[in-house]
Amino acid sequence: MPLQDRVLIFSRENGRSCAEFAADVALLQQKISDYGSICNLLSDRYSFVVGLAAALLNGQTTILPVSTAPQAVDAAIGGSSGTLILGDAAMEITGPRLSRLPRSDAPEDPAQLFAALPRAPGIVHVFTSGSTGSPNRHIKTWETLAGGAEITLKIIEAVGLASTDFGFVGTTAPQHMFGLEATVFAGLMGRHSQYGEQVFFQADLEEAVRAAREAGIEAIVLVTSPAHLRFLETAVMELGEVRAIISATAPLSKTLAARLEERGDLPVFEVYGSTESGSLAIRRTIEGDLWTPLAGFTLEQHDGSVIAQAPHLAEPVPMGDAMSLEPDGRFRLLGRLGDMVLVAGKRTSLGALNAILVDTPGIVDGVVLREPGKADDQLTIVAVIHPSSTMTPDDCRAAIRDHLRQHFDPVFLPRKITFCDALPRSPSGKITAEDLGRLQALADD
Repeated sequence: MPLQDRVLIFSRENGRSCAEFAADVALLQQKISDYGSICNLLSDRYSFVVGLAAALLNGQTTILPVSTAPQAVDAAIGGSSGTLILGDAAMEITGPRLSRLPRSDAPEDPAQLFAALPRAPGIVHVFTSGSTGSPNRHIKTWETLAGGAEITLKIIEAVGLASTDFGFVGTTAPQHMFGLEATVFAGLMGRHSQYGEQVFFQADLEEAVRAAREAGIEAIVLVTSPAHLRFLETAVMELGEVRAIISATAPLSKTLAARLEERGDLPVFEVYGSTESGSLAIRRTIEGDLWTPLAGFTLEQHDGSVIAQAPHLAEPVPMGDAMSLEPDGRFRLLGRLGDMVLVAGKRTSLGALNAILVDTPGIVDGVVLREPGKADDQLTIVAVIHPSSTMTPDDCRAAIRDHLRQHFDPVFLPRKITFCDALPRSPSGKITAEDLGRLQALADD
């Protein structure tokens, strides 16, 4: 199919071709040219991509706050009254705003646009999730974001979809580093289709697949997180169009990955990275714990931490996780630095505890909370009972303790287990440090 006719975005209402995309970007470039920075809060993925491309080509700064909460947006903008906000979120923030982007009715040849994007002079400000403290700003270019997106394209090649008319369906917001690299940049680099709407519930995924069929797209690559995938499992198993899963932002349960792979034609991959480094390593969950770095990345131990380097990174990046490096270049994750739990002289990580917790029968979500003590850490669990479960809270507490006991030393069993209707997860599936504090207060009541 000629590039100009290729579907770039498909959705329930209508899609947009690469030719229409080129025209929309050109129109927006003119409309926003007077501003030095653009805060892109657009939830519609197509509009987001148009806004991002226009700002990059104009040489502007694109700001992607960690959330659309007014305080997060204000902190990201830094109080600048000269920043143009795209989208209708955070209306409390005053200043210039463009709630909806204009559409052009005169399609253009997209070849020139796609050739220009890798040389675009604009920069992107992305932020850490805030799960370990206040969000931190990091500056990215096309080169650095494209370098992280390469890992997604390698997965596509590995599963034999590179020559197929496939589309990305992402559950992670495009403003988040993983969603930005694995859907937006991977899509633009490979001229691959992306689903333009939000996916959270099983019905959303079913609707995405229907839209793909209508757009002539044969296969779906689901880009998601463990928190989202647990809610989508049943639909994924029933929808044969979903041909591969790429998960990130937290360790994926091996039990869940194995259940999904039982379908026989559904490989499940995990991507490891950080906001600072971008995506840097891959593993197929059912094949073991070792991660394989993307070609070009090197990892080295230095002063008690691991440093990542790659040609597309401006400088070496200290990683926030403890790792065990293998002689062949692969590595094993041991847990986040500062995330280790110490009880009765024994250690494990919160990540390992959380990964096992959410596999407990009758539990749909949960988190292990740690309160450092004078001698030992104190552990508490806040969990969400599956809506279809017939177990009482006491039954669930017993099930959680029994399940953890099968995988960990009994010293790591929680002192208290409490329940809530839903955990306050961000669009990336993470929980901020502030919200973890609120959950701890809930558990202590």
